Amino acid sequence: MIRCSKAFFTFVFSCYTVILAAQTITVDTNYNAQQLAQDILVNNPCLTISNASITTTTADTFQTTGFFTANPVNFPFTQGIILSTGNANSAVGPNSSLLSEGSTAWPGDNDLEAALNAGNSINATVLEFDFVSLSAAISFRYLLASEQYLTNPSANQCNFTDGFAFLLKRNNSSEPYQNLAVIPGTDIPVRVNTVRGSGTVCPPANEQYFQGYNGSDSATNFNGQTVPLTAKANVIPGESYHIKLVIADQGNNLYDSAIFLEAGSFEAVTDLGADRTRANGNPLCDGQTLNLDATQAGSSVSYAWYRNGALQSVTTPQFTVTAPGVYEVEASINSGSCVVTGRIEVDYSSIPAVAPVTLRQCDPDSDGQTSFNLNLVNDLLTSGNPELLSPVYFEDASATTPIPNPAQYTTSFPKTITARIKNSFGCETTTTVNLVGATDRNAATLSYVLCDTDTTKDGKTTFNLTDLATTDVLSGLPTNITVKFFPSVNNALWETQEISGSITNDIANNQTYYARLYNGIDCFDIVPIEISIDYIPDSFTTSETIYFCTGNFAVLTGPAGFTNYQWSHNSSLTNREIRVNTPQTYTLTFENQNGCTASKTFEVMESNPAVIRTVAVTSFSGAQNSATIDFSGLGSYEFSIDGVNFQSSPVFTNLAAGIYTATVVDLFGCDNSTAEFIVLDYPRFFTPNGDGINDIWSIKNSILTNQIERILIFDRYGKVIFGFTPNQTGWDGRFQGVAMPSDDYWFSIFLQTGSQIKGHFSLKR
Repeated sequence: MIRCSKAFFTFVFSCYTVILAAQTITVDTNYNAQQLAQDILVNNPCLTISNASITTTTADTFQTTGFFTANPVNFPFTQGIILSTGNANSAVGPNSSLLSEGSTAWPGDNDLEAALNAGNSINATVLEFDFVSLSAAISFRYLLASEQYLTNPSANQCNFTDGFAFLLKRNNSSEPYQNLAVIPGTDIPVRVNTVRGSGTVCPPANEQYFQGYNGSDSATNFNGQTVPLTAKANVIPGESYHIKLVIADQGNNLYDSAIFLEAGSFEAVTDLGADRTRANGNPLCDGQTLNLDATQAGSSVSYAWYRNGALQSVTTPQFTVTAPGVYEVEASINSGSCVVTGRIEVDYSSIPAVAPVTLRQCDPDSDGQTSFNLNLVNDLLTSGNPELLSPVYFEDASATTPIPNPAQYTTSFPKTITARIKNSFGCETTTTVNLVGATDRNAATLSYVLCDTDTTKDGKTTFNLTDLATTDVLSGLPTNITVKFFPSVNNALWETQEISGSITNDIANNQTYYARLYNGIDCFDIVPIEISIDYIPDSFTTSETIYFCTGNFAVLTGPAGFTNYQWSHNSSLTNREIRVNTPQTYTLTFENQNGCTASKTFEVMESNPAVIRTVAVTSFSGAQNSATIDFSGLGSYEFSIDGVNFQSSPVFTNLAAGIYTATVVDLFGCDNSTAEFIVLDYPRFFTPNGDGINDIWSIKNSILTNQIERILIFDRYGKVIFGFTPNQTGWDGRFQGVAMPSDDYWFSIFLQTGSQIKGHFSLKR
């Protein structure tokens, strides 16, 4: 409660009638330091003001402090003091220009830099004074306005912030300054980058204390401002204190800021503590009391207590709160020459009584002991009230030791435990939870055989347990029974790792799952579900390629031991074995007793004996003699010229002169083909010595080929010394009955085609 002089209020109201219709603040800079401090900011008989002074620019012609008035519709304070880092008159709205006033010759403030742990301040404005308070606490209201609240800043401007502080210390002491301009409940200084709203590239900070970005119709010429904040401090009654209210630009003289202090808000108060409200998160609980203490120094002090504006009968410094309301105290000091006020708002939070509940759990092994998930009754106990926290459970009625894992509480039953329910404000109540067992249905295990249909036959497959088993599990049960599926019996008891959607079994071939049946939150039954995975091994599906000879047929035989067979090319064929004579791909699908299917393909190819068209022979070439079998046919073949050694190529090289039989064998069992051919060559020497060995030089087998017309033999001088035809014996080494000497002789073989083969050989004696 503020006590002001009548003269002051007369002045205030006369000004107010003038500016009521104005939409912007007005500023009067014709006030000195004592007037601003004593008459406007303080004006309270509980506080004695002295030694007021202003420190501001000497390099500029404008004033940086002043008295402002405002329309309460557009600005939180109707009147007060402005301290600016620029021209105080320029603070008048609307917000139509960017304020960056003040010369670089205008210095900053060392105390401010020390308080904010920041350097390089400039354009500092200071209002400071001494005071003595009759009460143990002081407070005043203020807000920060700044051009640095940009609506479209760049990222590098987010940390630009001017600084201000309200620095308090006791006179004639070594105590350091205490900064009162901090975020409520913290020691964080109020600055542009610690109180800022969202909506720009700059991160928001303590948004609840940011009033908003100003539009063009703002009461001030600043871009944005905080909400009204309260600076508080405890002091020693009767002691002299010094307070320094200082604001400055930081880094440069651009983007001005200002502090607005509410008129008459600097007052001596008694601190009754923080409001105990729901909004603050700290109301009292039903049945609780709160002791308020407004004790003031001195002997001549009287006290008046109010609840919701009504005077209470208590006249002592202490008051006990037992009901919600706004509580105020007036402590009259020195026979009422000074009245110190205090105020606190108190809410109560009630928590309704909670009825006992029963939780029914299944006992799969029927041993009278099971595991309960106590969290299932949380919603029953809180009734969906968002202010109530999750219950805490205890085995004992006095609720001393919490159950450590309520989601997996293993115990014998029936049993009664205690639940404690708190709301978000710490108010609590207790009730009981009765733990009982479900009636045993002895439901039979459900069994399913599934087929492993993926590409890897490993006894694992993907399936949807809900689609597979829900109908069978709920068959014959009341319609209110619901079901969920779990990988183990404990999971079903604890309701953890619920299975939903498609899953793949992680134990090959056989795995058991569990269906938990619900009657509300209670367990109605737990039913085992056995999943067996069947599959047809890949060895049964290996593709085959089968050949048949033209005019014959192929026999296709599927794997034995299956219940059904189906051939893709003719749906009427359901035999395991068929005969076909058309080359194509055939597919057989077969099914086992569990309905699992697989397919096997048969690639049927036609083959036939090869037809040897000719054998191309290269003769008279020695080591280069060769034969190539020219053939036609559908099959795959191997080739031989001796009937023993076979090769995949029809080309044979390095052949000696002789008679050969070309054989072509069909690899798939069709008939073989043969053709005879002759390789001719001439002897490189002969020895006509009458021993019966190499006595005659001739071309062996030439008479069989009909390739040679005649052969002439020459001596080294080119003289014809012998001639013969293929049906004649050959040369015996004589000329006109005389034996020719050992020497090299030449020959010409005249072929039926008209070409010649020439060479030489040796006669050896």
